[in-house]
Amino acid sequence: MEKPILNFFIKGVGVLQKKYNIFRKGGFVSGNRCMEVKRLFTKDIIIQYRFNMVAYALKHNISKKAVEFKTTRKTVRKWVDSYKKDHENRLRNKSRLNQKHPNKFPDVVLEGIIQYRKRTQLGAYYIKDNLDLKCSQKTIHKKIKQAGLLVKNKSKYKKKRDMNAFREKYKPLEKRRIDVKYLTDIPKYQITVRDYRNGSTFIGFTNHKDSTSIGIFTEYLISSLKSRGVEISNTHFQSDNGSEFRNISKKAGKKSMFEEIIERNNLNNIYNPPVSPTLNSDVESFHERIEKELYNIENYESESHFYYKTNAYLMWYNIFRKNRNKGHKSPLMILKVHNIENAKKIVTIPPIFVDNYVKDIILIKQGGYLKWLSPNDFHIPS
Repeated sequence: MEKPILNFFIKGVGVLQKKYNIFRKGGFVSGNRCMEVKRLFTKDIIIQYRFNMVAYALKHNISKKAVEFKTTRKTVRKWVDSYKKDHENRLRNKSRLNQKHPNKFPDVVLEGIIQYRKRTQLGAYYIKDNLDLKCSQKTIHKKIKQAGLLVKNKSKYKKKRDMNAFREKYKPLEKRRIDVKYLTDIPKYQITVRDYRNGSTFIGFTNHKDSTSIGIFTEYLISSLKSRGVEISNTHFQSDNGSEFRNISKKAGKKSMFEEIIERNNLNNIYNPPVSPTLNSDVESFHERIEKELYNIENYESESHFYYKTNAYLMWYNIFRKNRNKGHKSPLMILKVHNIENAKKIVTIPPIFVDNYVKDIILIKQGGYLKWLSPNDFHIPS
């Protein structure tokens, strides 16, 4: 081969590498496309390298070529012979498609793995151990994946999207979740009820985490909703299995006050299955919000000052604060979209301190009329 042509191909590797660097640094390709371009350039570089090796060997000799390119004589002879048979295609890698391999997975074993996976849903480690297979765990996992039997875990975004679609099946004021949060501020416990569909939230405070406090607040909320024209016969509550919600004593037939209030108003309460903390995520998310947006940043000069700030935050949360998981709408906006009457009165139910009503426990149990204190008459017990 003439020397100018040989020099051109010897320089070819550097030229291709410079082309790839220009594409990468110039921003012409990015992401997966960048990797694709890199593979194409790398493939051309390998072919160019083999051509240079063959050209050098034909000009000089195979032994000298092997030393110059730091390889074996067998490799040099292989590519020289391939080049002589076909100048264009013999320097390319041969396709390995449809080739029989002596260690190929037997079809019988593969079918057994797939059927066992479908029946048990076990992973590659246990499949290898239970079926006593000689192949590696990595190979079994690969075959399971190729068969489409691996379910990819949903991302946090997809989980939220699915939960939002499920939430939209409910009507506003149809399902409410109730929970209790311990506070380091005054008073000690916050009772929270949040509507599952529109996110409107109602809170009360108490010094005692017991069924009496929960029952009093539940009666207050039900009475307030009824006085605002809300039909509650088709609604239900949902709570965890704590002793403040249900009777966990051994006395058969005895009910907690919360259960008595629910039953007297002809409502239902659904208890979360055991070890299911995520089912209270709606209420827990509000606990996190109020902790960050109110309790951690505000100072309280007195107990009454604490109440007024809490009431103001709750009104802002229900009327103005938009939730992006609910179509970037506030609870009041969602109620208005569904043409709920007295929507503004519903979302402005003020918080109460439950301990003020313990003296009226008998009247509350009987369902008698009770005048709940207005914000002006509000008092926090010491």
